[in-house]
Amino acid sequence: MELTGIKTPVGIKVQGPDANEIQRIGSEIEEILTPVQGARAVFAERVSQGFYINIAVDREVAARHGLTIDDVQMAVSSGIGGENIATTVQGPERYPINVRYLQDYRSDLDVLRAVLTMNPSGAQIPLGEVPKSV
Repeated sequence: MELTGIKTPVGIKVQGPDANEIQRIGSEIEEILTPVQGARAVFAERVSQGFYINIAVDREVAARHGLTIDDVQMAVSSGIGGENIATTVQGPERYPINVRYLQDYRSDLDVLRAVLTMNPSGAQIPLGEVPKSV
């Protein structure tokens, strides 16, 4: 469930072009599943406006720069989504410490294209030079 953003053992993701229809279906699923025995918490997350980008890496361009697809994906996913670098312990509770780009970098495609990633030889390549499309 890590890729979908659902942080629960079981989840249902509803996708489609119409936000109102997604909202309706989610509410209907919530009503149906709430009385099911064994269900502890059923919640249809309300549709909110969000921005998503798909990055298709140009393998040839990445290779010319000495980058692998994993290098590019790591730079993007850790910078935008964040990366847990440690855990803080407060009594019996544990909380991850997550590091990611500032909001200004994550919300502006032009700034994101200018973010530098380093190849094995130490050269810094702007992310905007590697993808086929962003």
